[in-house]
Amino acid sequence: MPALSLSSTLVAFALQCLMLSGAGLAAGIWRRRLTGRVGSPVTAVALATLAPCVLGYAAFACYFIHPLLGRVFSWLAVAAVLGTLAHAALRRRHEDEPSAATTRRLAFLNALAGIFYLSALLIYPKPSFTATSAQRFLALEPHNPEIPRIFAERLYLGMSPKHISDGWLSSDRPPLQTGVALVTLPALRALGFGYDKACGTAGTWFQLLWIPALWAFLRWLGLTERAATAGSAVAVFSGFLLLNSVYVGPGLAAGALVLTGFCSFFADGRDVRRSRRGPLLGALAGCGALAHGGVLFSLLALVPFAFLSARRRRRQWKLAGAVFALLALPWLAYQQFYEPPGNRLLKWHLAGQMEPDNRGLVATLADQYRALGWEQAAVTRAENLRHLLLAGWDRLPGPTEAPARDTLRADEFSHLLRTPAAWLLGMLAAPWLVWRHFHTWTAWRTRVRRHVLALIWLGLTLAVWVALMFRPGSTIAPQGSYVAPLLLLGVLLTWTLVASRAVFVALAIGQAAFFAFIWLPGEPGGAAATPFPLAATVCFGLAVAAFAAESLMTPEEAGRAGARLAAMRAWARSPRARLALPALAALVLLFFLRKPHALTTPQLWAEDGTIFLVQAEQLGGHAFTTPYMGYLHTLPRMVAAIAPRLLDPAWWPLFYNGVAFGIWLLVAARIFSPRLDLPGKPWLALALVAVPHSGEVMFNITNVQWITALALVLHPMMAAPQSPGERRADLAILALIALTGPFAIIVLPLFVWRWLRDQEGEGFAPMLVVAGAAALQAWFLHATGPRFAHQDQVLRLWPNIEVIARRLIVWPVLGRDIATGLPSVAVGLLGGTFITAALAWALRPHPLRLARAQIAAAFALMLAAAIARARPDTWDGDNLDFADRYFFLPRVLLVWLLVLEFDAVPRLVVLAARSACLAIVVVHAERYITPAPPDYNWAAYAESIRRGTPAKIPTLPEGWIVDYPGRPDPR
Repeated sequence: MPALSLSSTLVAFALQCLMLSGAGLAAGIWRRRLTGRVGSPVTAVALATLAPCVLGYAAFACYFIHPLLGRVFSWLAVAAVLGTLAHAALRRRHEDEPSAATTRRLAFLNALAGIFYLSALLIYPKPSFTATSAQRFLALEPHNPEIPRIFAERLYLGMSPKHISDGWLSSDRPPLQTGVALVTLPALRALGFGYDKACGTAGTWFQLLWIPALWAFLRWLGLTERAATAGSAVAVFSGFLLLNSVYVGPGLAAGALVLTGFCSFFADGRDVRRSRRGPLLGALAGCGALAHGGVLFSLLALVPFAFLSARRRRRQWKLAGAVFALLALPWLAYQQFYEPPGNRLLKWHLAGQMEPDNRGLVATLADQYRALGWEQAAVTRAENLRHLLLAGWDRLPGPTEAPARDTLRADEFSHLLRTPAAWLLGMLAAPWLVWRHFHTWTAWRTRVRRHVLALIWLGLTLAVWVALMFRPGSTIAPQGSYVAPLLLLGVLLTWTLVASRAVFVALAIGQAAFFAFIWLPGEPGGAAATPFPLAATVCFGLAVAAFAAESLMTPEEAGRAGARLAAMRAWARSPRARLALPALAALVLLFFLRKPHALTTPQLWAEDGTIFLVQAEQLGGHAFTTPYMGYLHTLPRMVAAIAPRLLDPAWWPLFYNGVAFGIWLLVAARIFSPRLDLPGKPWLALALVAVPHSGEVMFNITNVQWITALALVLHPMMAAPQSPGERRADLAILALIALTGPFAIIVLPLFVWRWLRDQEGEGFAPMLVVAGAAALQAWFLHATGPRFAHQDQVLRLWPNIEVIARRLIVWPVLGRDIATGLPSVAVGLLGGTFITAALAWALRPHPLRLARAQIAAAFALMLAAAIARARPDTWDGDNLDFADRYFFLPRVLLVWLLVLEFDAVPRLVVLAARSACLAIVVVHAERYITPAPPDYNWAAYAESIRRGTPAKIPTLPEGWIVDYPGRPDPR
């Protein structure tokens, strides 16, 4: 079974972020529309956290009633969320509101952290998400992530959820993670994702709720919004949070929900209105309990706060209890009446009864404690306390061997005081802070009270945890309340950051290094790291670090950084005529990495040897006037003619491929010409290598005509030459390219158009050159061109639309699996609608209308020629590789149209264009480097060419043979 693919996993996770984080953003939008109130960032974050959870609980109820009702609810929820976001983007309202900006910023950090975590997870992938998450970092049992997935799958298919697996009942595990997965499951299933990946990525998104929860807690402790964002970002480099975010048992999400409720309840009046504190706490605590029962330790620790609170707050505590009961009662009814008893975990942890039996919880507790005895119970509690605070410290200074690394991972995952890792050094800041701010107690009174309150809650949580756990040594983090490690980490981050920004940065760097050394490597002696996930981990890890650094900047520092970034953006929109050396080096590197074997182990490709090499030797100069496939190939003929005069035959493949590589670079450099007035030139150049294709068009002289055709497309959009030398160079380049392949015939209308609209007559000479070459190529096509049987069949419209949509839209944006798995009707409608909309939108009134119209016209001409030549409607099927070269140019031109929309006025168009281009990069980044083919050892056959004796030389593509006839008699 193949390993789990990172690209498709990231696409699934991006869709989860769009729909689930979008639900939180949409809730804030509707709140503003219905109430007319802006609200504080804390309220907005609490609402954005709560909304998708309530949606998930409702989805669970609907699927439990009937799967059809559940699917209707899911589709309506997705449509409502996406519609709200699209409407808000079009109206561009509330963009300057702090609450909306903060929520969007945290949603972005959530997505960034999730991509980083998933990339790190899949450096060493296994066949399924569940298996990878359970075995990648530690050897854990897979039932934690499996149970929500099986639960969701059964409800989705209309099967009974009773007796899930391995003796587990559906009533043993709270349902919220299952419900969150069900919200998006129909949409992801329609796009071809399996249950494992859909539920796994939904679970990862759900666990990442710790980011807004930690942000709210840091704000509650007194940090500024930007400092709280920086603290949340650097916390991403925590092994404890990494493992609990991808090993999707729902404990971390439950702790995050309860912590958010706590911060909302004890917030200032300017952050959360007094009348809403109780309902918010009750709803968030209820959702936390519906996610994981371990948070009950922290909820029980809040009972003393309720009893000791002032009278004016008691009403809010009662409201919180009422809302909590309202959410919890349906699940309790499910446990008691649908699949009783539902108390296995309570009896396991609180009474030590691991095997299911028919006793109730109270009877089990009485029997177990009667058998244990009070003296032994006290010893057990002492052991629990010792294990909670002291376990694992003797293994901390481990060496660099892999066993020590595994031990360090296990300790950080299991033991509370090890979960903060390097941030535990923040405790050293506490005495210094007390001494520093002793004389400013009045100003710091509220902040200190909150720190004390958080520490009291942490202490009470630990006391309840130690007192209630039955078995000795059972107080490990996965079996308790995840509120505790979040409280501890938040307090330490705050102390460190308030004490000194320099110390905070130093500890952050140390923690990141510790994270990279301990958590990223694989098993000793195991499989090698997968290159793409490893590169993605590094890139997105740096992105998280950059996000944290930007958030930590002062306004003055941010202003200077923004000015530098604006200068870079200005260059990207309109770069200088001459490429800077770093930009050129980056371009060369990206081109090389696309197909490195073309230069490292060069071999001839197809007609490179059988036509151009052989005919250059057999025909001499007559080869230039000899058509192949009905047209002339001047550039390949030149390369084949020059190679024997300069190099030994052993070097010919490198020369052929190197010249083709240089031609690709020259065409990319042509995009940066100052005569071409187009924005986003770097993105236009990157499109040449970023768009997916089989690789056959790259870096061989047989297919060099496909890249040079883009130079023909660009020329009618370029300004007139400024000197006679430029004019002569233009005409020479056009003549050479027009006599290489049939594309002069295809793009001739663009040159005629340029000539007709050119008032100065500069377009006449280029049009004349291209027209002459087109006439010559057309004559050869008519006289010598082959006629294939499929070209005489009756043209069928829909099969052509389907293939075009699949190859130009669905495959580039959504990936190969979805492109081949979606129904034909869905492919045709999705892709056809997108292409039609893109072409129609390109022709709208706009300063760039002429350039867009020329690109759209070139797209239509190239696509028509491809259909006429390849006739996709006659194919038995579409494997995406057959005849891929015919769709390379339309694919690039369509991406160019998207790039020209990066600065469009409607935000929805900008978002769609940028998202589509980003999806193209992300989905296909895993296959960016074309796999190396077999090496047929060209050098071993070069001796036959030196001697001029006949030989059969194997070359690319696989199975192709160059039948070298030997050097002809010079007479």
